Amino acid sequence: MGEKTNKLTICLIKPEYTEPDQIIKDGVLAHPIEGLGTFYCEPSHPAPPGWIKDFFGTALDGKFSLIASSAKGLLLLNIERDGKSHIFAVIFGHGRFLVRDGVAEERFGLKVVLNTVIEDSLRSIDKTTLGSVPKQSREQISRASAATTFGIDIEQDLLGSVTGASKDKRFGRTITGRDSLSVSTKIDMTEIQEFALLCLERYEAQDYLENFDWVDQIKDVRDRKAVDALDALLVQRLADEELDKIWMAPPDILDWVSKRAKRNVIL
Repeated sequence: MGEKTNKLTICLIKPEYTEPDQIIKDGVLAHPIEGLGTFYCEPSHPAPPGWIKDFFGTALDGKFSLIASSAKGLLLLNIERDGKSHIFAVIFGHGRFLVRDGVAEERFGLKVVLNTVIEDSLRSIDKTTLGSVPKQSREQISRASAATTFGIDIEQDLLGSVTGASKDKRFGRTITGRDSLSVSTKIDMTEIQEFALLCLERYEAQDYLENFDWVDQIKDVRDRKAVDALDALLVQRLADEELDKIWMAPPDILDWVSKRAKRNVIL
């Protein structure tokens, strides 16, 4: 394994997307790496943080060199196993914004974690409690515990991401997963293909059914085609004023004080 610990975020691309232009957004720089895959990125544009001007105005008057920049990088791997091709995206920095919407497998990271985590080692979960007033929450506890400690209602709670201790040292000590898998481990480019195959093996495993079979009781729909069909049905129901059994809520936890949240939420 590599000498340095790297933080890796890995997604599995849905099998129907086989070409890079189906996966990666337009206008992104590409650099093939022989024997490995293709690295994609966008040039960074360093600039002073917005709060310097918005809050201080001219009071600081260029006295300090304060620069911010968002790096976006992504490595696309095409791996063969048993005659089938599997595409992985290894994300660096803000590289997730280089990927087109809806091309990554939903719950890939979650399944890898639940198949790999020590049952009573959970540290944090994200969940949405469904009902007339849906509630989103992120819960973290001070010591490793089983899922029952979080008081999950398998009939109403939709499980998002899970964080816990890995029983496989190749994944590092702590693993987190939802759609993507996040790990800190001594893996570099020389071993990433082997590690991606390990992730695929863990994703396809059924170990989670022993202790976490309830996660399949209820799940959200995020496939683009299915979402579009449901959105069309919702619009029609609203137009027909058929409002029974319709509840609406933000799909993610919002930062209510941010400018972006204020633009996107109607109060």
